[in-house]
Amino acid sequence: WQYNEIWPTGGWGSIEYGTPVAGQVIGGRWKPLQYFYLRSIFQDVMAACGAGGQCYVRNDQPGLPFEGSVTVSALEFASGEATVLTSLDLTGSSALRAGPGVTKFFSVDLTGIDGSTHLLTALCTSAKPANGHDAHSATAVGAARPVGAAGVANAVSFNEIALLPPYKMKLPAASVHLSVGSAANADGSVDIHLTTDKVALYVTLTTLAAGRFSDNAFALSGSATVKFLPFGAVDMPTLSESLRVEHLQQRI
Repeated sequence: WQYNEIWPTGGWGSIEYGTPVAGQVIGGRWKPLQYFYLRSIFQDVMAACGAGGQCYVRNDQPGLPFEGSVTVSALEFASGEATVLTSLDLTGSSALRAGPGVTKFFSVDLTGIDGSTHLLTALCTSAKPANGHDAHSATAVGAARPVGAAGVANAVSFNEIALLPPYKMKLPAASVHLSVGSAANADGSVDIHLTTDKVALYVTLTTLAAGRFSDNAFALSGSATVKFLPFGAVDMPTLSESLRVEHLQQRI
């Protein structure tokens, strides 16, 4: 029951699925929590940080070491600028030993970083391409690349880390707009183009069409393209007519 929740709300579950009635997505409609899992903690290699600047990177690849890097940045809400706080080299003698359960702790300097005005991000990238032995988790992320890792080669995971509860964040009044591709791509997916005039947090797409998105409930600065991944044949009219976008600042 902690996985499936029939109510169409933000609750304890990560999948909304009930009986096959009108409006129900057969196979389950992904809630924001499921996308958080996909981007970070359900990847074999991921990193996280706390409000005090204490961080860790963890390798859960069974029997496989990890070579790559971890980059922790701070996204400023007011300007949209992302500042790199640290970049940790995990190659050669610094590589993470074969997993699972191998953890390396490190720290970042959060001087001048306020949770009411900044969001931390932790990006893990592999030193090898997605078909390398220690990058099999990158294949999963690459197939549904997070918005925050767009254009990053060999991205393994991307974690957006709030340092304060949402109601304490000082967010700009962002105006987010979307447009839907005129036709499905060769693989059946549909491009959804998003733009915003200011930083928007937890940008969330919903639709009555059966399927999920390549990413959702993410931070957006500037523009991005998200893919709608249909369950079966795509219903373009339903997708186009019912698709909507919301973000955190509209609700606080």
